[in-house]
Amino acid sequence: MSFWRQKAVWSGPGGPGVSHLDYRDAPVPIDDANHTAIAAGWRAYFNTLAGYLPNEWSIAVSSELQKLTDAGDLEELESLTSVPASVAGTYSGSWAGAVGVVTRFETGQIVNSRRVRGRTFFVPAGSTVAFDQDGTMNSTALGDFLGARVTLHNVLAAQNAVPVVFSPTHGAKYDITGFNIADRSAILRSRRD
Repeated sequence: MSFWRQKAVWSGPGGPGVSHLDYRDAPVPIDDANHTAIAAGWRAYFNTLAGYLPNEWSIAVSSELQKLTDAGDLEELESLTSVPASVAGTYSGSWAGAVGVVTRFETGQIVNSRRVRGRTFFVPAGSTVAFDQDGTMNSTALGDFLGARVTLHNVLAAQNAVPVVFSPTHGAKYDITGFNIADRSAILRSRRD
């Protein structure tokens, strides 16, 4: 069974970067209208968090949609019929280029005696709005990031899509069964994390 990948391109100092949103069809196949609604939901996710994104940065959901095999091989390319507008950051305070927020995904699967997990980063995030002085996320930011992620997952469910984690190590995809936001700053080692 295949899965779909939408990409969002981050542009700014030290960029570009890429985020992936991977999902599979639920029992009902996903059509173009579903993909378009998912892209709009993903854009809304980023727009909700624009106050944490430095104003030198912007995020654009790609017009290209990839269909990948379970092993992660590219099967086909499609184009979204309606591409959402870019999201521009609105935060104007201090920030560090590799510091931000990490969302961790749980799958409930165990492979080679290890639980399969995934993660995605929101980097950079504004220092004074996202974090307390000890490097932990402040309660407002934590609530905003959790709320935005819940809303995005609800959009996926409404469009007959199941969010997945793809593991290049195992060459397989796994359904996401839960997620959490780490209550501390995260360091991004690569713009492809």
